[in-house]
Amino acid sequence: MQYEMEFFYFYLKFISAFCIAFMITFYLVAAFRSFALKFNITDRPDGNLKKHEQPVAYLGGVAVFFGFVISLAILYPNSKEIFLLLPLTFLLFLGLLDDLVSLSPFIKFAGQFLAAIGFVKLGFYLSLDYLPWYLNIGFSIFWYLSVINAINLVDIMDGLATSLCIASLASFFIFSILLYQNALALFLVILIGCAVAFLYYNREPASIYLGDAGSLFLGGCIAAIPLLIDWTIITPLGIFAPLIILCIPLLEISQLVLIRTYKGIPFYKGSRDHFAHYLMYNGWSKIAIIDYVYVLSIFLFFISYWLVFEVVSFQRLTILFLFFLIIWAFFLLKKKP
Repeated sequence: MQYEMEFFYFYLKFISAFCIAFMITFYLVAAFRSFALKFNITDRPDGNLKKHEQPVAYLGGVAVFFGFVISLAILYPNSKEIFLLLPLTFLLFLGLLDDLVSLSPFIKFAGQFLAAIGFVKLGFYLSLDYLPWYLNIGFSIFWYLSVINAINLVDIMDGLATSLCIASLASFFIFSILLYQNALALFLVILIGCAVAFLYYNREPASIYLGDAGSLFLGGCIAAIPLLIDWTIITPLGIFAPLIILCIPLLEISQLVLIRTYKGIPFYKGSRDHFAHYLMYNGWSKIAIIDYVYVLSIFLFFISYWLVFEVVSFQRLTILFLFFLIIWAFFLLKKKP
């Protein structure tokens, strides 16, 4: 009976944290949307890459950030994850500045690099015993820059980046529970509550966007959190689990670099070569694309789970992952109509 009560209170804490974060952010997003529309802080259609019918409010990411910070102040204990807010705040303001005045790619990348250095200086980096310190640091900085830009680049359709973030954060949350990292689990469930509240407004047709402020902030969160989880508690191969969980945004940034390089376009320039664009060319609705992302994310979660806990042999997992890549490539290689 005592165990059942402890189990009940354990999960009640997470459910309560999710609901509180959701409600705070839900009302903040509405307030920031009104503010953005009043002062014309909007994303305007250009008929080329931006094909929405009318201007859409920015500042969604700022609302998510403040909802997250307020929820943490109410619910979260004094733990090391709190220090993530320092570089995350820097990323938020870097993205907000880009939303307002459009920074050059060099300045934007330099800012992301400084944020990555900030994460490392605060102790959020790889610490693999079999690698020298400089490789741990180098791989960590490369990881931060890759994931932050991947989340930023995938934000090209109503609800897509937010849905990908929610799916990834949910996977990390489950792993933090399974690996008894309860403080991190609380941190994650608060962030998920904020993201789900924003998704209500960001789903098709979106009435507010994350903006670069939001995508850089969430990208920083999703880059840093895997470095707080002990993936190798059972097998050293568990270190590859975050790569699997984040396979969709990482494939997105990889294919964009390859396609744009092939076309002679600088990789940082916008183009309609995102995976969501290719699916829409072939008749997929935006809702179908979001559902497709969720299904693939669940599939990737199970591959990572089986890897971390050695449920399935590495050879079989390799076959499953190749199956995922075949599904991914099948739809992308179809011709435009």
